[in-house]
Amino acid sequence: MFCHWLLPANQSGQRPNQETPRSQASPSPAAAQEAAKKPEDEKKPDEPPRPRDPMSTPTFNGLRFRSIGPAFTSGRVSGFAVDPNNSSRYFVAVASGGVWKTINSGTTWSPVFDSEGSYSIGAIALDPKNSATVWVGTGENNSQRSVSYGNGVYRSDDAGRTWRNVGLKTSEHIGRIAIDPKDSNIVYIASQDARRRQDLEKHTQHQREHWRH
Repeated sequence: MFCHWLLPANQSGQRPNQETPRSQASPSPAAAQEAAKKPEDEKKPDEPPRPRDPMSTPTFNGLRFRSIGPAFTSGRVSGFAVDPNNSSRYFVAVASGGVWKTINSGTTWSPVFDSEGSYSIGAIALDPKNSATVWVGTGENNSQRSVSYGNGVYRSDDAGRTWRNVGLKTSEHIGRIAIDPKDSNIVYIASQDARRRQDLEKHTQHQREHWRH
């Protein structure tokens, strides 16, 4: 005699001792997103690499900069003034570097014009009756692309410690300063203005300062 036992099934139709295959389990959210990717989103093996940004840092790593001009000629000396009472003290005017002073015959130098309105110097002179009075004409006496223009005439009454602009601010280029040996209040300036006109200016100092042709 044979007996058959019937076991009740659950709602899914499986018997209680039958496990659900893993392949039939619900996929995780990450796996679902991966499966939802379109085939065209995947990079093909034979696809060429994307071009690198031409302005990126690696592009310029091998480059070295070099000067292509204008010519580096700032070392020109445009004027020289020696103290008649002390030959170890004198001033040097540089075409593109201001005014320098030495008090030990050139062993050491100090810049004395760096805080003023122009670094291009065309002329320098000391008062023959008072060497503490220094006259400086700004703007080198050249008309080239590597030359800067000045902003007039400067005067120092304390051997270059302080300066004041005494006029001719539009002269641009000053080539010579001459002080009357008989009267230090009379000073002559040879200048060239923006119109390339050569002028000779005369400065007299009595009650006030002024310039005239």
